Amino acid sequence: GLFELFGDHLSSTDPLAGKTVAEILIGAVFKAVPADPVSSVARMMVDLHVHRVIVVESNKPVGIISSMDLIKILAE
Repeated sequence: GLFELFGDHLSSTDPLAGKTVAEILIGAVFKAVPADPVSSVARMMVDLHVHRVIVVESNKPVGIISSMDLIKILAE
């Protein structure tokens, strides 16, 4: 896993050392489907202060839309 790749660089003063993903994850999962309008997903992200939304089909993840993805669209 990731620890195997970067474990040598973690020190005992690192606040993440020894923590598991389960200890820090949030319980809520924000999701959308590919057919959802981008404007609706963007509004949800703003209203709920969410930076990433999992895109699902048949309740299986197929991608992620992030706040950076939306910023890129606005910058084009």
